[in-house]
Formats: sequence, C-alpha cells, structure tokens
Amino acid sequence: MYQASTGIPTSAPVPAATPVPYRAFFVAPNGRVLGMVPLEASCEAEARVMASELVADGIVELWAGLQVVARFEGMAAGVGAETSKTPVVYRS
Repeated sequence: MYQASTGIPTSAPVPAATPVPYRAFFVAPNGRVLGMVPLEASCEAEARVMASELVADGIVELWAGLQVVARFEGMAAGVGAETSKTPVVYRS
C-alpha cells in the first residue's frame, strides 16, 4: 500500500528469513577438498541426515554458511574411523 499524496509505502514489507546455505564437502584424508554438493535442507538436522547419507568410504564435512557443523567419516577414511557414518560434531 502506498500513500496517495507521497507515493511512500505505508508499511515496509517484512523480509523472509534467509535460509542458511548448507554444503557437503568431500574431503581426502590429507585434508584436500575433492568436491562439494549444495544441500537444500530446511534445518540443520535435515542437513546432517543428508550429509551422512553421502558418506561411503571417505570423509564428508557439513558446512552451514562459513561454519563447519559436522564431519562424517566412512570405514576407509583412515585410522580411527570406527564405524560407517561416524559423526565428529563441531557444534551442537
């Protein structure tokens, strides 16, 4: 709605919440990034499930924007990988 005399909006539109861009990075045991997949998730819990499903025998890191959220390691990821899809949590 605009004021007829001035053309100024009577109420500013409320911006929608900006979704956090989740990304899953495929990481080599030496730390080198091998690839990335953007994840369309509505929340962090959903993004965690999606990232954990990408783990085969390597390492997948889940990022929310510029912050690492979790790291999932498969069986052949290297020494210390105990079970498939073991999450290493960076934040709760």
